[in-house]
Parts: sequence; C-alpha cells; structure tokens
Amino acid sequence: GQRVLLVEDNPVNQRVAAHMIERLGYAVDVVADGAQAVAAAALGVYQLVLMDCQLPEVDGFSATIAIRRAEAGQGRHLPIVALTANTSPGDRERGIAAGMDDYLAKPIDALLLASVLARHLARNSGPMCVAPLAPSDAWLAESRITEAQALDLGSIEELLGDDEEEMAKLLGAV
Repeated sequence: GQRVLLVEDNPVNQRVAAHMIERLGYAVDVVADGAQAVAAAALGVYQLVLMDCQLPEVDGFSATIAIRRAEAGQGRHLPIVALTANTSPGDRERGIAAGMDDYLAKPIDALLLASVLARHLARNSGPMCVAPLAPSDAWLAESRITEAQALDLGSIEELLGDDEEEMAKLLGAV
C-alpha cells in the first residue's frame, strides 16, 4: 500500500527503476520533470520520492526546495531520495542544502534501492512522515561506476529475471 513517486526524465531509466520498485512490492507513479514532481508531491499520496537531480526545466534540487517550502509549517516531511550519476562531494552538499534525505547513484543497485526504501518507508506509514531522517552513509560513498557501465544488460537481466515481455519493452526503448 505504500506509494513511491519516481521523478526521472529518461524513458529507459523510468522503466528499469519502476520495475525494480514494483518488484519490491511498492506502488510507483512516474513523472518526467521537477514541476510535475512538485505538483504530484502536493497531492499528499506519496510516502517517498525518488528524485533525479538532472531534469529538464526544473531540476531535482529546485523541485526539492519547492516541496520543502510547501511543507513548511505543516509538521510534515516527505522523504526525498536523490538519484544521480554525478557523485561528487559538491552534489552531496547541494542535495542536503535542498532538503534531500538520502542518495542513490545511477545506475541503481537493486540491493541499495531495497535498503533505502525499507529504511525510509518503515518509519513512514502515512502519506508523509513527521521528521526527516539523517542522511545515510550512501551520501558519503563515492561511485566507481563509469559512464560505459551505465547500461549493464547482465544487471538488467538479473533484475527482470525471466520477464521476457518487460525485457523486450526495455530494450525497445533504448
């Protein structure tokens, strides 16, 4: 019954991440830009947002700031987890300053995704939790993933298992 908002502009990343989230047992809705994310978060139906940082028009940092402003004075806090291929120390500070709670490097590791979702959603049974969590150690870890590894078919096959239909959809979007 817990619902995740995935904010991602790349169609392949949308399909892979949404499939991973659904396989973990969560409902997921996808939007493609920061403005849509702010509007969707205002509905109050999500327990967590996975926010790509590099988005067209309104980036993930600006969208997070807008969501935090809307929450101000309401005693609510929607967990927002940054999704980014950029893992420099400056990104960490920028995410924390914007109000992000956690961090996942792209391409998304299924075990790390499961851990981050479980950690944040276990404390959040309603549409919004009452207090933010401290940023996890993931913010401090450096990614060793190169651009050439961004689409690892072996990992995708591992995630999708024998779901040939989903694999065909995914590869058709590449």
